[in-house]
Amino acid sequence: MTRNRTVRLAQGAREIAQTELEAGSYWSQGQSGYMRAINLLLIAGEVAQAKAMFKTRKKFAYTQQHFDWLKTFVMAISDQPPHVLTDPAMHQHFQGKFDMYRNPVYVAPSKDDHGGNLSGSITMLRLEIALLKQKYILGQPVAGHWEDAIAHISE
Repeated sequence: MTRNRTVRLAQGAREIAQTELEAGSYWSQGQSGYMRAINLLLIAGEVAQAKAMFKTRKKFAYTQQHFDWLKTFVMAISDQPPHVLTDPAMHQHFQGKFDMYRNPVYVAPSKDDHGGNLSGSITMLRLEIALLKQKYILGQPVAGHWEDAIAHISE
C-alpha cells in the first residue's frame, strides 16, 4: 500500500471505532465494527494504535470469544518492525480461528449467549483475516500480493 492509502485506511479505522464507541444502546452490534477497526489498523501497519484500542472500558460480552482471540493475536505482535509473529503457538492460535471463519458453510451467530456473536459481513472478515495472515503470520507484503492473500481463504 502506498503511504497515502495507508494513512487514509488508518484514519478510516479510527473513525469507524469512534462511531461504534458512540453507538450507545447499539453497542452489541457496534462491538464487531470496533474490532473490524482494529483489523483495519493492523492492515495499515498501525500496530501500536491497534493495541491501544484494547484499552477501552467498553465490555465485549456479545463478541467475547472473537474479542479474546483478536486481543491475544494483536498483543503478541512485536511493537518493532517487521511485526512478524514467529511463535508456532501463536500461528496455531491464529489459524484455528481463521479456519473456522474461512469455512464456506460458516455463518456468524447473532444469538449466542456465550459471547460468540458477530455482526457484519463474514466475507469482509475473511478478507481482513487473510490480509492479517499475509502480513503478520507469513511476513509478506500485501501490496502487489492481493491474489496470494485472497488464496489463504481457500487453502
